[in-house]
Amino acid sequence: MGGPVAMVLLREPIDAEKVRSLMTQAFLPAPWEDDWILCDPSAFGMPEDLVDASYTAVVVRPPHRADPRLATAIGFTPAAKITLSMGANRPVDHRLIGHLCLVLALEYDGLIDFCGSLVPIPWPDDIPFVKRTREQEAELARRIAHGMRKLPGRLYLVDRCHIGDVEFLEAWLRHPRFRMIK
Repeated sequence: MGGPVAMVLLREPIDAEKVRSLMTQAFLPAPWEDDWILCDPSAFGMPEDLVDASYTAVVVRPPHRADPRLATAIGFTPAAKITLSMGANRPVDHRLIGHLCLVLALEYDGLIDFCGSLVPIPWPDDIPFVKRTREQEAELARRIAHGMRKLPGRLYLVDRCHIGDVEFLEAWLRHPRFRMIK
């Protein structure tokens, strides 16, 4: 996959067929297993221009192993996860995965694991993208935390990965610097 990736962490186990049934309300199955092509964004209340996004992979799995730090941070041990990934890395692909995470998190009472640290683009000019010093890493983390705290909802940081609730994702989707993580 060439685009952003995210997961929806669920409190309860879920049958993959239940998720597939939900997906058929707005998506058509792609030729590859677990891949989908958006055909009716209005079925999920999504913007119409999202039909221009690439294919979306949606896979339901149990979590790899229990992470006590994650459970402590979010208040539960995930019983299942829905992993989403996009086939391309265009802005429309980032927006589609964000909206689909929102739909799935609302439907199944989940939290969104952004699979990394959210960084509003553009990247700060004064902090290099690669080979940062500890001081630059700390300053970047401070800037990100400051900006993200202004948004409503809950946002957790566990092992350099942001995990947010539905309220946070709704606000993040409206933010002018919105971007998921690739």
